[in-house]
Amino acid sequence: MNQPLLEFVKQTQIPFCIWLTEDPFYIDSSLKVIDGENIIFTIDLGAFKFYQSLGYKNIYYLPLGTNPKIFQKKEPNESYKSDILFLGYPYPSRLELANFILRNTDYQLTLVGKGWNNRIPKILRRSKQLSIIDEWVSPAVASLFYNNAKIVINQHREINFLHNQNSLHVESKSVNNRTFDISSCSAFQLIDYKEDLYNQYSEDEIVHYNNPSECINKINRFIYEDDLRRCIAQKARNRIIFQHTWESRVLSIIDIVKKYNTFSK
Repeated sequence: MNQPLLEFVKQTQIPFCIWLTEDPFYIDSSLKVIDGENIIFTIDLGAFKFYQSLGYKNIYYLPLGTNPKIFQKKEPNESYKSDILFLGYPYPSRLELANFILRNTDYQLTLVGKGWNNRIPKILRRSKQLSIIDEWVSPAVASLFYNNAKIVINQHREINFLHNQNSLHVESKSVNNRTFDISSCSAFQLIDYKEDLYNQYSEDEIVHYNNPSECINKINRFIYEDDLRRCIAQKARNRIIFQHTWESRVLSIIDIVKKYNTFSK
C-alpha cells in the first residue's frame, strides 16, 4: 500500500476502507494490512467471524456481486452447448468431482479453464462425452457457456489447497462470486453446500449437494426436467437483480462509510 497516501488520508480524517476479496484463502496476507481504525469488508462469513473473534469492531461481511449487463440471459448458441459444465480453475475437489461424473454418467461434460487438460487422466480425455477448453475465457464468453449448459456445477475451492495462504485454517462459509454470475445468466446450477448459502438465496432458488454421490443423484433428477430447471434459475436471476449486483454492493459500502464520515460534518 502507498504509505504517504495512507498518512494523508489519516490527517484529513477521510474514512478509509479495504475490501478483502480473497478471504479466507489469503487471510495470512489480509491480517498484515488491516487495523482497528479503518473500515474492513470481507467477502466470507467464516473470515468475518474470525476477525470478530480477534476483537475487530470495524469489520463488515459483504459478499462479492455480479454485473447483470455481462452475465445475462442470451439466445441459445450450439457452439457453447453442454449437458454439464465446470468453468474455472481445476482445484482438486473440482477435478475429483469431474472425474467421478465422467466415470459414472454418460452426459456430455465440458471443462473450461486453464489446466484441465493436464489433470484429467488420459483414458478419460479420450472420451467422446468430454470437451475441454484449456484456456481462460473472458466474462462475456463465460456467460455464453453458462447460458448454454443444462447444469452448471459450482464446486468451491477447498480450504487445504496447497497454494492457499491460510495457516490458521479459517473455514470458508460463503459462496463464491461465480454463484451470482451463474444465476445472473438465468442458468441452473448445482452448488456444494455453504453455511451462508440460504442467507443469500431462498431454498427454491438454488439447489445444493453435500458430496459427489448426491451431486450425481441431483444431476440425474434435474437434467431432463427442463421446465423445472428454468423455473428455479429464473427465481435465482430475480434474486440477483434484487440483491446481488455490484451496484447494490457499492450502495452498501457508501451507507456504511457514511457512518464514519466525520470529515463532512
